[in-house]
Amino acid sequence: MQAIIGIAVFLAVLVYPATNRLADPYGGETLYLPFGSLVSDWRKILNKLASDDVLLGACVDSNTLECAPARQLWAIIQDTKTQHDLATIGQLNRSVNLAIKWVPRPWQGVLEAINADDDCKAYATTKYFALIEAGFAPNRIRLVIVHQNGFLEDHMVVAVWADRWLILDNRTMVMAPDNQTRYTPLYVLDLHGLRGYSVPVS
Repeated sequence: MQAIIGIAVFLAVLVYPATNRLADPYGGETLYLPFGSLVSDWRKILNKLASDDVLLGACVDSNTLECAPARQLWAIIQDTKTQHDLATIGQLNRSVNLAIKWVPRPWQGVLEAINADDDCKAYATTKYFALIEAGFAPNRIRLVIVHQNGFLEDHMVVAVWADRWLILDNRTMVMAPDNQTRYTPLYVLDLHGLRGYSVPVS
């Protein structure tokens, strides 16, 4: 079994200058937001992901019923590890989309969501977690909160850098470049924290 990414990575919510990271998806300037309910929620989720990381490692060789979601997620991660190309990312997007049934719920960890009923936050967070566990560089992955005209509620997707930002979305099996979606980005979340778009990008 290959080494699973350590807890320290998920807890490393550090603020780095913009020059040390890729420009965020959708273009436009983002500003670091140090306070607020969304910041608090994201820190709780990062801690939950750290716990999920430990549980995933403990469950890989276990056949107990409690470990079934972890084993299912581990299989998805192993498929993704085989190669880091667009087809592999697309397969992960599809696998997670099929593993979760959409139902509105509070934000929770990935092992609570996999093979269960949950909403866009669970799809996006599970893909984010699985990509990092599969060896994708964390600085090339973002969670993005977006809005689409005609929808009352905001939505969460994953952006992955592969020479351009590609959007992984539970509403579709197709990966699209960020500039070809109909979303207006509102916030970006990653291991550095929360950033908001200073000017709406359409």
